[in-house]
Amino acid sequence: MLLHMVRHGETIEPGTLIGRRTDVSATTDGNAAVIRQLTALRPKTLLSSPMQRCVMAAELAGSQLGVSVGIDPAWSEYDFGDWDGVRAGELRQRYGRDLDEFYANPARNQPPNGEAWSTFSARLEHILRSLSAQRLREPIAVVTHAGVMRGALRIACGFTFADTWAVRIHHGTMLSLRYGRDGHDRLWGSIEALRPA
Repeated sequence: MLLHMVRHGETIEPGTLIGRRTDVSATTDGNAAVIRQLTALRPKTLLSSPMQRCVMAAELAGSQLGVSVGIDPAWSEYDFGDWDGVRAGELRQRYGRDLDEFYANPARNQPPNGEAWSTFSARLEHILRSLSAQRLREPIAVVTHAGVMRGALRIACGFTFADTWAVRIHHGTMLSLRYGRDGHDRLWGSIEALRPA
């Protein structure tokens, strides 16, 4: 199947690490960037993370396109625990070494009180598998988060976590991922397109 994932627009808290715990909205311009991507695609199935920064743009686009929005918490961002909502400078000052270790290997270095990487990965694999088993009208789009998009690349394409940083996913970027299951029921995937906002 071909899945179009759109990262939410820039938030009203720029320069802050925002994960699953901090629910802030996107800016007007940020929402507009997502809406432009969706109206150009004209999805027949539109899904969204429940976070304000995603669902607001999805619902506005859905209203314009006459498509209802399916909201699923499985599309929510990774839970950064105690790091969530901390500004970048303060985060680097307080957690510099831990932050570097997390980005080098999140499976072994989760943030304090954060989501286990295995839990996050299992959540994403489950939603990708369940989505491919449904007979949804195409094109299929989901408004979600950069962490989810990187996780999907890791799960479907076999990227390492470090490899995913080679893919620039700015606010409003659309990543089109074709994926399926092989003869051993393993997921496979390929990047079909990457469209900046």
